[in-house]
Order: sequence, then C-alpha cells, then structure tokens
Amino acid sequence: MNLGRNILALALGFAVAASAASAKAQDKLVIGSSAGLTGYLATIDRAWTDALKLASDIVNNQAGVLGRKIQVVIEDNQSQPQDAVTSYRKMISSDHANVFISGCLSAGNLAAVPIVMRQEIPMIVCSIIAHDAKQASWMFSTIPPPAFEVATRMQYLHDSTKIRKVGVIYDQSPYATLLMNSAKKLAPKYEMTVVGAEQYQQSDVDLSVIIKKLQADGAQAILKMGVGPSTLTAAKDMKELALKIPLLTSSEDLAVFRKVAKVLGKDFFFVAGPTQFYDALADNDPLKATIGNFLKPWRAKYGDRDPTWAGRGYDAVMFLREAINRAHSFDGAKIRASLETIHGFQGTSGAYNFDKSHYGVTKNPYRLGQFIDGKLVLVN
Repeated sequence: MNLGRNILALALGFAVAASAASAKAQDKLVIGSSAGLTGYLATIDRAWTDALKLASDIVNNQAGVLGRKIQVVIEDNQSQPQDAVTSYRKMISSDHANVFISGCLSAGNLAAVPIVMRQEIPMIVCSIIAHDAKQASWMFSTIPPPAFEVATRMQYLHDSTKIRKVGVIYDQSPYATLLMNSAKKLAPKYEMTVVGAEQYQQSDVDLSVIIKKLQADGAQAILKMGVGPSTLTAAKDMKELALKIPLLTSSEDLAVFRKVAKVLGKDFFFVAGPTQFYDALADNDPLKATIGNFLKPWRAKYGDRDPTWAGRGYDAVMFLREAINRAHSFDGAKIRASLETIHGFQGTSGAYNFDKSHYGVTKNPYRLGQFIDGKLVLVN
C-alpha cells in the first residue's frame, strides 16, 4: 500500500511540475531553433542564431509581442538531419515552442516538418521548403528562391563572357540538388549547356577527380552548388590542377570567400546578398535603410562579421512579430494564416511577400561579386 501511495504521489508530482512548466511557457513567446552550431553549416547557422537572439532582445526591450517576452531556445543539430529531428521533438515536448525559426539545414527541416505540422507549429527557416503542398503551407523561408542564385551566375556568364559550357559540382543536400536541377533547367534560357553534374560529400577532402572530369567534358567554368569548407577544397584542387577556368559559387559567408579568393584570385566569383554589398546600394533605397537599422546593433556586438545570414534571422523575428500582432493570437494555426498575409515587408534581403509564395523574397536581390585586393567588388 505504501508503495502504491508513493508511486501515486510521484506521478502527481510529475504532473504538477509539467503543468507548471507549461503554464510558465505560456507566459512567453517561445521560439525554438534547430541549427547547425557545429558541422559544415556552423559558420552561417551561428550567424543566424546570434541574430535571432539579438532581434529577440530588441523586441523584448520594446515590450515584447502582445505583452509577452520572447524566449529563444536553440538546439545544435550538428548539421545532421537525424539530429535535427531529435532537436525538434525536444523543443516541442520539453520547451513548448510556439514557433520555430530554424537554421539552414534543409534536410533536417524537411525531415521534421511532418512532426511539427501535426502540432500546428509554424516553421520559419533559412532553407528550402517542402514540395508537398500541405507541408509547405507550414514552412516560410527567408532565403530567396534557389533559382535566383543560379540565374545570377548564368546571367553574368552570358552577358560578360564567351563561356557557354559549364560543369556543376554539388553536395548531397536538398538545397544543392535543387540548385543543380535549376542549372539544368535555366541553361537554355542563357544559351548555356551543362556538360555534366558531379556530386560530392561534405567529408570529401579531394574534389580534383570530378573537377578534372568536367573539364575533360568541355566545361569552361565550374558552378559549385552548396556551402561549407568544400568551397575551399574545390579552389585548392583547381589551383593544383592549374585549371584556368572560373569557379562560381553559391551564396555564403564572406569569411569563406576571402580564403577562396586568396587561392584563385580573379578566377573566383560568388553570389553576393544585399547586406554584403550594402555600401553599393543607393542612399534612397529602402533596402539600404532597413539593412542600416540592422547593421547598427549587429556591428556594435559582432563587429565586421558577415551579416547576410544574420540579417535573415533578424528579419524572421521582425515579420513574425508583425504576423502575431495582426493575428492578435499565439495560436499556431492563426500565426500561420497571418504570415500568409505578409506583403511588402521590407527586410535585409528584400521585401517579403508571403501572400504570393512561401519563399518570401520574390525579387532577385543577388549580385555577382569578387574579391579584388581584399575588397568586395560587384561585377554585374
């Protein structure tokens, strides 16, 4: 009997504790973030989460959202999809997340969306969104559509060079695969031919075999799809092979690009976002004003760290606040519906128009850049 009473008392204690934790969570707006703080996405996801916390502090200092303070919970997914799913489950069950503003691991976000969707929790991500329409309706991306990255590179090659044959190297991520497919689809529009597409793993330390194969197939330039240390690996291999053809890479952190530029010099080109070429924007451009408002607190805390991915994390908090204020509710379904009314919301990557697409940035904001004498120079 005593044993039974002890078990009952213990169970009641757990129930009371869980109830208290849930009630406490309801006093705040809990934003969960699954992010690659370690692994190949660490550079950009750390910037994303740092800006997420920075923006939340700014909002909290302005009385919060509908009177509630924001609490940010970040779980390291180690840039691995299976760890991302685990992190989402934990933030749902233990942290009672109201909304997710997660990092750039597309595979992890896509794997977790069925779980999150069943809980009716909106997901704001800096990755691609699901192809399935029902799943996609719960996902809102801060990145421009991936095809914009490809178009920026091909437009430059078409307008400014005689290069018409390109080779593609891409990693195993859904994002890079989507970029590769976009290259094949867009090539005819720019009078280009994709002579081949070769996949690599993020753990590969030598990409020379696939690069040399593409050159043998007639590639006059290499388009690299995907982020991470592999960009520097590709550059070193091209240098070692003495290839005199350009490498044009995806949007990423400037810290990575500076290292690559030291290897390839003027043969290296990259997709640049507005926060990276902020100084080149017209003074009367509303985009420049918005970026300036973000850069002031960002630089005060983090100096000259690349602001691109950080700006998107900052944007996410700001348009989430707008959506919740419009919905006048913390209910997940109502927040999701309210996010779909966001139109013309000026962010650091452009204006967000979620009423048209769950890729909110509907106008291509990218330019092609190079590092010349250590300085970013736009080439188109």
